[in-house]
Amino acid sequence: MREFKTVDHYLYMQKMRFEDQLCVMTDYRDTGFLLPPFSLQTLVENAIEHGIRGTRDGSGTVWIRSYETDGFHVIEVKDDGAGMPPEGTSEPWESSHVGLKNIEKRLEAMCRGTLTIQSEVGKGSVATIRIPK
Repeated sequence: MREFKTVDHYLYMQKMRFEDQLCVMTDYRDTGFLLPPFSLQTLVENAIEHGIRGTRDGSGTVWIRSYETDGFHVIEVKDDGAGMPPEGTSEPWESSHVGLKNIEKRLEAMCRGTLTIQSEVGKGSVATIRIPK
């Protein structure tokens, strides 16, 4: 799928930029579905810029995986970065997070998908996209 290739190219550039400060793990098991353009790249960028770069030493790991369940295609973007306080994760698209708000609206409009964010300060965040089959 085009979105995964876009993310792979973006990650290549980021790994060159941050060298040994950024580790990336990918597991693309399910790619047979449509995703709004640049939605995955935005989540990965947030994981790096706000999660990993927000740590004391500016280093960490980002995991990206896609898989399917009985009723959904699922994509997870996880980091072991700075994390967010609970009030920042309940509905982050209602605050100043314009990129997340945009993803949430496009997922809903284009493929009836959802975006959820789970996070813990000092431990990182997980952004999960679920798209009905």
